[in-house]
Amino acid sequence: MPRERRRVSRRPTAAAWLATALGALGTVAAAALVGGKGYVVASVLMVLWCMVPFFASFEQRRPSARELVVIAVMAALAVASRAAFLWVPHFKPMAAVVMVAGIGLGASSGFMVGSLAALVSNFIFGQGPWTPWQMLAFGLCGFAFGALADRDVVPRSHWTARQRVAVALGGGAFVVLVAGPVLDTSSVFLMLSRLTPEGVAAVYLAGLPVNALHGTATAATLLLAGSPLLGKLDRVRRKHGVGAGLPPTPTPSLRYDGQMSRGAPHEEGGALEIAVARPAHLDALVALAERAQAAMADLGIDQWQSGYPNRTTWEADVAAGRAYVALDEEGVAGVLCYCPGPEAAYEALDGAWVAEGPYAALHRCAVDPRRRGRGIVGQLFAFACAKAVEDGMASVRIDTHADNAPMRRAVEKAGFAPCGTITLTEGPEAGTTRLAFEKPLAS
Repeated sequence: MPRERRRVSRRPTAAAWLATALGALGTVAAAALVGGKGYVVASVLMVLWCMVPFFASFEQRRPSARELVVIAVMAALAVASRAAFLWVPHFKPMAAVVMVAGIGLGASSGFMVGSLAALVSNFIFGQGPWTPWQMLAFGLCGFAFGALADRDVVPRSHWTARQRVAVALGGGAFVVLVAGPVLDTSSVFLMLSRLTPEGVAAVYLAGLPVNALHGTATAATLLLAGSPLLGKLDRVRRKHGVGAGLPPTPTPSLRYDGQMSRGAPHEEGGALEIAVARPAHLDALVALAERAQAAMADLGIDQWQSGYPNRTTWEADVAAGRAYVALDEEGVAGVLCYCPGPEAAYEALDGAWVAEGPYAALHRCAVDPRRRGRGIVGQLFAFACAKAVEDGMASVRIDTHADNAPMRRAVEKAGFAPCGTITLTEGPEAGTTRLAFEKPLAS
C-alpha cells in the first residue's frame, strides 16, 4: 500500500516570518536609541532573528535521520574545503560546496549545511559577533541554489558543459552580489560606532575586492568539481531517498498484494514499483537483457553470452506470470523471475542447502546497467522473499556464475548464504556450473 503523505501546516513558518520582522525592527530601533556598541549587539540579534524562518522551515519538514547524516557530512566537507585553503586569504571554496548541497538536498537543507559549516569552521578561524552573519550568508548560498533546483532551473544530477559554466557564473555572481555584501554588513556594524552614508559606502567598497576573490573561488570550484560532487550526492539521494522531492524511505519489508508492491523512493521523487510483467514490457525486457549481456561481456563474465535470455524466453516468462519488473519513471529498471520449486538442477546440489522444505527459485535477475548503485536489485530480492513468505516457502534459492562478482555481492548482501554448486540442466547454458545460494525465511 502506498504510504499516506503527511500534510504539514504552513502556519508555523508564517508565524516565524512575522516574528522575524518584528524582532528585526525591534533590534534596529533599540540600536538607534542606544548607539555606540549597541549596534554590535543589535546586529547579532537581528541576524539571529533573520535565521529563525529558515530553521523553522527545516524543522517543520521533520527530516529523517538519514537526511540529517547527509547534511552533517556535507557540512563537514564544506568546513574541510574552507580549512584546506587557510593559507590563501579570502580564496575559499566553501560557498560552492554549500550551493551543491542546496541543489542536491533542497533549499532548507542547503541553508542548514551553510549555517552549520560557517559555525563549525569558525572554531578554526575564530568565533565572534561576525559568526551569525557568516551563518546567514553561507546559509543563503545553499537556500538560493536549492530554491533554483526546486524550480528546475538547476538540474539535480550531472551537468552538461554549458550548465557547468552557467552554474559557476551564477555562483560567483551570487557571492559577489549577495553573500559578500551580507558579510560586509557585519563589518559595518562592527567597525562603525555611528552609521553614516560615507562610512557605510567605504566599508562596502573596501569589501568589493575580497568578494570578487571569494566569488572567483566559488565559480572555479563549481566549474571544476561541482558536477562530480553533485553526482555523488545525487546517487546518495536516490539510493536512500533523502533530499528535496523525495519522501522518506519506507521500512525494508515489502508487502505483496498479488499484483504490485512499492519499494523505496526512487528516480526523481517517484517510488520504485515492482509489478507482474505484461506483454507491453517485452521490448524493454529484451533491451535490458541485451545491455546486461554487454556489461557482463565487458567484465569478462561468460554468462548470458549464448543468446539467452532472448525474446522467446521473456515471452514464456510473461505468459507464465513468473516475471516481475521493477519500474521507475523511466520505465523498466530491473527484472527477476520468481519460480516455485522444485527444480532438477537444485535437487542435485554439490553441497548442502541451509533449509528444508518448499522453496522458490529466482532466475533471470537483471538491473539496467545505467541504473546500478540505486538499490534496485536489493528491492527485487526483498520483494521475492516477502512473496515467498506469503506463499509458505521455507527458503529462497538463487544461482549465478562464479565470475559474476557484482551479482554475488548483491546476493550475499541480501542475506543469501553460499551452499555449493549446481549444474544447469536446461537451456543454451545446460551443462555449465553455477554457484548456489539460499536464504532461509522466518516462519
